[in-house]
Amino acid sequence: MTNEMVDIRYLNERSDYGNYKISEKQIQTPDGLFFSIQTIICQDEGEIEIRCSPHSFIFLLVLKSSSQGYTEVYEGGKSNFKTHQYNVFRSSFYPVRVRWDKKGIIKFVQIGIPTSFLDNFLPDIAVTKLRPYLVETSTLSIFNSFMNFSDTINNSAKALLQDRIVNTYLGNSYLRLRAHEIILEFLQDFDNRSEDLAPIPNNSLPDRVKARMYQARDIILENLIEPPTIQEIARVVETNECYLKEQFKEVFGLTLYKYRQKVLMEKALRMLKDSDTKVAEIARQVGYKHATHFCSAFKKYYGFSPRNYQSQS
Repeated sequence: MTNEMVDIRYLNERSDYGNYKISEKQIQTPDGLFFSIQTIICQDEGEIEIRCSPHSFIFLLVLKSSSQGYTEVYEGGKSNFKTHQYNVFRSSFYPVRVRWDKKGIIKFVQIGIPTSFLDNFLPDIAVTKLRPYLVETSTLSIFNSFMNFSDTINNSAKALLQDRIVNTYLGNSYLRLRAHEIILEFLQDFDNRSEDLAPIPNNSLPDRVKARMYQARDIILENLIEPPTIQEIARVVETNECYLKEQFKEVFGLTLYKYRQKVLMEKALRMLKDSDTKVAEIARQVGYKHATHFCSAFKKYYGFSPRNYQSQS
C-alpha cells in the first residue's frame, strides 16, 4: 500500500497461511498528516518496512507489545520497544524496520508529519532545533531508545482509535488536535532529555576525512575478535585519537566501541537464529571468554537472553 508520503511494506508475509496477520486503518488529512493504526498478530518472527518522504518525521507510538519487538535504522543500531513507549524517526533513502522475534501481538499508531506542517504549527525556535535531524542522506531515530509515554501521549494515541469520532465530519480537526498534543509532548521530551538524543550524522565532512573513517571501520570489521587500540587505528588512518573518535561518531552515528559491539551482537543473533551452535561456542566466536559475560551483554543489547531467543527460533 503506497501513499504520497508514507510507504509501508510487509516482509515475509505468507499469503497461504501467514506468519502474521495485520489489521490496519489509514487516514490522511488535507494538510499532509498521515495516520496508520496497525495491529499485528504474530505467529513467529517477522518485520515490516516503513519509508517516509525526506521531509517528514515518523512518530511510532507502541500501544501494546506482547512480542519481543525492536526497530532498526540504517547504520544506527537497534532499539527495543515495550508497551506504552514511543520514538520519532526521520526516514529517507533507507527504511525504518519494525521487527519482532516471537509469537504475540503488537499494536501501534504511526503518524507521518511533514515539516511543512511543523513550519505552520511550531514556533521558529522549535523547528530550527529539529532541522539538523532532516539531513537528506540519513535515516535515524531522534532518541537513542524508546521513551515512555506521558499520560498526554497515551490518551491522545488511544483517542485515535475511536472510530465514531474520527469518521465524522469532525475527523480532520480532531486528528490535528491529537497530533498537536503528541508533538508538544515530544518537544518537551526533546528539550528535557538531551542526553537521550541520538547523534546527528555529519555529512558535511570533507571526502578525505570520510575516507579515513571508512578505513577505520574496515579495520574494525577485519579485527573484530582482537581489535587494535584506538591509538593503533589512528596511526594507520593518519589522524590523531581525538579526531578519530569524534569524526567516526559523526560519520557512523556510533562510537568505535559501540559500532564493534553492534556488529558482534548482530553476528551472534544470526548464529542463534540459523544454527544449533551452543551459546558458549557462539560467545567464543564473538570474542567472549565466558558465556555468562556474553549472555549479560546480549540481553542488555536486545532485551532478551540468547538461550530464550535460540529456543524460539
